[in-house]
Amino acid sequence: MARKQRYQGQQVTVTYDPAICSHAGECVRGLPEVFDAKKRPWIEPDEAGAKEVAATVARCPSGALAIEAEQHAADSAVNEPAAEQINQLQICANGPAIATGQIQLATRNGEVIEKTRRVALCRCGASANKPYCDGSHKQAEFVDPGLLPEVESQEINADADVVAVLAEDGPVIFRGPMQWCASDGSVASFESKALCRCGESQSKPFCDGTHKGIEFKTGGR
Repeated sequence: MARKQRYQGQQVTVTYDPAICSHAGECVRGLPEVFDAKKRPWIEPDEAGAKEVAATVARCPSGALAIEAEQHAADSAVNEPAAEQINQLQICANGPAIATGQIQLATRNGEVIEKTRRVALCRCGASANKPYCDGSHKQAEFVDPGLLPEVESQEINADADVVAVLAEDGPVIFRGPMQWCASDGSVASFESKALCRCGESQSKPFCDGTHKGIEFKTGGR
């Protein structure tokens, strides 16, 4: 697996984790003078102001980009943004589910794989880097409007952590308070809900057990 890369500037240093990048291109479109995939190095932090770089990094949907705080940088706008107070799962139309907040990715046996503030999770079933989105939904021509079916929302304790359990050859089961946000702006809250990641559920974004019939494989993750 590729190692995290570090791009040091005079005011701000950017780190990049290629292992979890969903290749959404927000950085390249948002600040092309700093982020240019055709150049080497492809990230040059000093080509824009520290606040601009930090703002662009904060829009990275997968969390692959991050700001490494310099010892002399006391400005909070330069440092990595604080974790969201409410855990949210944004369902992207024809794309991944982006979880933000206090998220722990764990195996069904309870082993914590990663603690993160932001992660893009594959929904199409085609990613070669499950559970992370790697952009394969584009080539797979995954189609789903990212809407929520009619379901009763629950009262949640907004500031508690969420454990995202990676069911082997199955869904991601979110255990803990989570707001599910549809592409049309509608929101529903749940203490426990399973996200389809085989791409074939008839109740997307929720799992309906279809993965069992199609022999969906997650490669142990």
